[in-house]
Amino acid sequence: MNPWQVNEALHLKRGDSCRSIYYAVNTQFVKTLAIPERQVIGDAYLKFQLAPRVPAVIAVRSVEEATVLPVSEVTAIPNMPPCMLGLVNRRNRVIWIANLVRLLGMPVLERPRAQYSMVIVKAGSALGLMVDDIEGIVHLPAEALSPPPPQVNPILVPYLKACAVQDDQIVLVLDAEAVLQSSVFQRS
Repeated sequence: MNPWQVNEALHLKRGDSCRSIYYAVNTQFVKTLAIPERQVIGDAYLKFQLAPRVPAVIAVRSVEEATVLPVSEVTAIPNMPPCMLGLVNRRNRVIWIANLVRLLGMPVLERPRAQYSMVIVKAGSALGLMVDDIEGIVHLPAEALSPPPPQVNPILVPYLKACAVQDDQIVLVLDAEAVLQSSVFQRS
């Protein structure tokens, strides 16, 4: 389509203001690219890799932010439990950062990192949870959730709401409240 055909299609004429041209172009663009509404089934969850080949989700309503953070922005604090990575200043708020795998008591493969994939969970106060990789939003219907099968590590069970099968993998459905109530945070 050449510029004259565009003008004709949008009913533009010489002397039209920039605002009317912008409106006409955007209106036509939206009409042309109108995306049909799709029906979303199930609750929204943020999916991430807890550890390599260990997919997990957490309810989106419990998530304040998902981000990637350079390691240099995290300030290590001495004499803290091994799962605590340190503090970060995020939008003028100081937030604790914890390694979620260590917090849950799972074995950790130590490897050098240049950045952390972090999920900030909200419940009273915010806590950053370092995960292996953030994958995006998934919707899981209630009927897809089931109790954890026997092959799930028993250490994880207190922190789980349920499990789901997605793409032939067991996906752990974490309970944000249970994670925040971990005994690590109850010590004085």
